[in-house]
Amino acid sequence: MEDSKEDENMKDCKLLRTTCFLAFIFTPVITIAWKYSYKPFDNVYGLISAIIASTIFISLFISTYFSKFIRAKATIVLYILCFSASISLLNEAYKSNFSNSQTLLLIFIVFVSLIMLRKTSHLIIYLGVMLTSTIILLNLVHNPEVSKIDIITFFLMYSIIGYTHLKFKFDAQKELKETEALYRSLVESTLVGSFLYQKNMLIYVNPYIEKLFGYTLTELSQFDYTKLIHPDDLPLLKTVKPGESDIPLLRILKKDGSILYLEGHFTHVTYNGSPAIIGNILDITHLKNAEDKIKRMAYYDELTQLPNRYMLNDYLNETLVHINKEPEPLGILFIDLDNFKAINDTFGHKFGDLVLKEASKRLNVCIRKDDIVCRFGGDEFIIVLKKIDREECVSIAERIICEFCNEFVLNGNTVFMSPSIGICLYPQDGKNTEDLLMHADAAMYSAKENGRNNYHFFS
Repeated sequence: MEDSKEDENMKDCKLLRTTCFLAFIFTPVITIAWKYSYKPFDNVYGLISAIIASTIFISLFISTYFSKFIRAKATIVLYILCFSASISLLNEAYKSNFSNSQTLLLIFIVFVSLIMLRKTSHLIIYLGVMLTSTIILLNLVHNPEVSKIDIITFFLMYSIIGYTHLKFKFDAQKELKETEALYRSLVESTLVGSFLYQKNMLIYVNPYIEKLFGYTLTELSQFDYTKLIHPDDLPLLKTVKPGESDIPLLRILKKDGSILYLEGHFTHVTYNGSPAIIGNILDITHLKNAEDKIKRMAYYDELTQLPNRYMLNDYLNETLVHINKEPEPLGILFIDLDNFKAINDTFGHKFGDLVLKEASKRLNVCIRKDDIVCRFGGDEFIIVLKKIDREECVSIAERIICEFCNEFVLNGNTVFMSPSIGICLYPQDGKNTEDLLMHADAAMYSAKENGRNNYHFFS
């Protein structure tokens, strides 16, 4: 509402400024024209009146730049000018017995005043005063050359045209305001974020965005929008080509530091004469979280939180595609926990689950940064080792065996468990996922046959 009033005041101020400037220019021109076209023209009175009027107009023009009061009361000043100019010209027309030049100028000023008046009630009052005054003064004029009917007809014709123009304008403005109010209510009550971006800053966001981000519009307008976007996602904005209107999936940082996942659509528009972007964003954080949860359930073991065999297959397939282009060694360790079935039968499945979780932690301690541990199923684990040779595989296998030498103390119970480890290498032991896993499995059974708690290479 405040912005709307400021816009109206600014428009009225510009109109007042333009009116005063044009009046300042045309007042002496009209005065000089009257002097040479109207013989009874009173030089002294006419010139003094013109000077006073021009002084008033130029003073008001200058005041629109320096006086806050004049700018704030621009509408009232415009109305005073309209009434004053109309009454003054009506008086001049009467003094000149309604000669053609004064009468036409009077009708023109009345028409201009009709266009500048903004309220229907003010328009009706103005027309009533001017029409009544004109009819009274016409009846007082004793000039047989004056056609009173023609003057009143012209006056009424221009009044009707002015009124029709104003009524149409008011109706259009009313419809526009109603449409704007409806659109604003829809935008501000929707569960979709709407924003207006112009001159490198957010100049409007609906309440949903304020609530979603935790920032007010004032706060959002004071810093660069890139501060809202997760640093890792900033490069994504560069992928949006000119003319495209879809916002890629982005992570947004809320005021409290939490992360939102957003996607949206934007349109390039012109607002207040300058390019702008209007857009809508949708919070899909709950969908992204659900997707991640489903993906985790599909690709991660629920008990140990390690990648499962499905993720292992995908990971190995992708890795093999990559290293086939740029050959590098790869090692697979197939690990089976010795005597796990006995522990499970003796202490129960819940205790067995605790043992598996502890075993997964110990395996993770033994690997390098870029290696991964997967739970293949039951008490079987797979370790994928990138860029590794035979000696390094031996070193990691021995580290695992050493780690499992320590007893497992869980829920007051102490148990011992050892690993049997089968090792195969890419590319000599297999060139695809199926062969590598099969050969690592075979090597693991060889380790068991050789007394367990040891490792064996596929051969």
